Amino acid sequence: MYCHTAQSQGASHDRCTLESYLEELSVRRLTISVDDDLADAFEALVQANGDENRSEAFRDLLREKLGQQQLTEQPHGPCVATLSYVYATIICEVTCGTTERAPGPVYT
Repeated sequence: MYCHTAQSQGASHDRCTLESYLEELSVRRLTISVDDDLADAFEALVQANGDENRSEAFRDLLREKLGQQQLTEQPHGPCVATLSYVYATIICEVTCGTTERAPGPVYT
């Protein structure tokens, strides 16, 4: 939790509150109301996904929905991709029982 040291009349004291923590992070608190069934389903989702808390789970859902919306609205917008591959540097000849080194660099 964020602790702010406040100065008052020459004495300092720490203010460790949720409000000061949220102010430091520049986040906004939202309050929502949902029916019992939806709340139970959300709690199950939080547990199933292994989220630390409901706030993180809600942020994940919101980011996912906003990302889907952006893809729908801008299907040809900029994107980033990566291609990764791993190849074996050793070739094992099962039929003759020999092992030879494959051509190419060896990364350790």
